[in-house]
Amino acid sequence: MSDNIDIINDDPTADFLARERAALGEDADFFENDMSPMETPVLPSPSVFDATIVSNADLDGTPFDSPSFTTPKESMDVAEPHHAVVPEEEPETVKQWMANLKELIDKRDKAAEETKKATIEQAHQDIDKFYEDYNDKKQKAIEANRRREEEAMKKRDSIQASANVWQRVVEECGTPTGDTERMKEIMQSLKKDTNPPGSIVQES
Repeated sequence: MSDNIDIINDDPTADFLARERAALGEDADFFENDMSPMETPVLPSPSVFDATIVSNADLDGTPFDSPSFTTPKESMDVAEPHHAVVPEEEPETVKQWMANLKELIDKRDKAAEETKKATIEQAHQDIDKFYEDYNDKKQKAIEANRRREEEAMKKRDSIQASANVWQRVVEECGTPTGDTERMKEIMQSLKKDTNPPGSIVQES
């Protein structure tokens, strides 16, 4: 009895199974199987594994080759290197055409700039000349009006001093050359008369 207790105490798993069996009674027989409680599956030894590989060899005696895997680094090394696309050089005719076009544009721009400067300069000169002519004409007109005014004043004074009234009329009406109207002829004759009718001013 003491020997059985020592065995149970030494193996906790066996102790647990014994107590379970005692609790189940006759039903414990249904849970029994051929495998021991802590049976560990047996792994094949290296010699067995080698024998399996040999048995799976090809019929011609060539052993089975395991598939080879390429690492990412090896794939990058094997890949064809990427070359940058270099633009082709323009033909000489295209270069010459571009140079001629640039030269033509520069000439046109230069000519347009010179024309613009000449137009602005001519405009300034025309404006200055306009004001110069305007002031000159204005001054001449003022002087001419002053002379005409002075002459008119002298003529008026001379007419008023005349004793013949018809002389005043003729002077006021005017006697242009080639005028053959009858009234003008009558006034001319009255002007020449020393004692015309209607004279108001008498010499003292």
